[in-house]
Amino acid sequence: MTDLFTHITDQRNQIADTLENLTQEQWSTTSLCADWTVQEVAGHLTTGWNVGLGQFALGLAKARGNFARANERFGRQLGARPTDQIVADLRDNAADRFTPPGTGPEAPLIDCIVHSQDMFIPLDIAYEVDPNTVAFVMDAAVGKKMRRISGTTVAERFSLEATDTTWRHDNPGQPLLEGPVLALLLTIFARTAGHTSLSGPTQDI
Repeated sequence: MTDLFTHITDQRNQIADTLENLTQEQWSTTSLCADWTVQEVAGHLTTGWNVGLGQFALGLAKARGNFARANERFGRQLGARPTDQIVADLRDNAADRFTPPGTGPEAPLIDCIVHSQDMFIPLDIAYEVDPNTVAFVMDAAVGKKMRRISGTTVAERFSLEATDTTWRHDNPGQPLLEGPVLALLLTIFARTAGHTSLSGPTQDI
């Protein structure tokens, strides 16, 4: 059985290695998460061990039950720290094994993979993720729990097939989108940056 926490640790360390070489201008660049800068996305990646369940529940209450809004506030707070502190925090806690309630390690691994692209695509930094690592989370990504988080219906309206791994999501009667597994993951999570690497009716996404 694959230990996904090993992949999570590797991704956090790889992200930290990439972040430490950024200029302040790059840290301040708007990420693919339009409401967050690169620095705020990096801060968000440290939420798991910096924000306890009670603290998050309080933040959720202040956000009137809006998960995205509460998440955004914590990301901004953690992203307001000095950049070297954020990088050190990622490294020091790379092996942290927290998973959000009701999810498994696929959730923080998806967070690392998707948010790495959110930060580094706008900076034109090639950040490679092993397709086999991405494939480990794809079944979870198209599952009902993650569909609520992704905010898209891609997994319901299309069949999906990776061209660089054996992963496939069959949706009988639905049109096929195919391409690199990372592009499929980004598309599932509403990142249009993944569309250019796909073949199929991308205009209907």
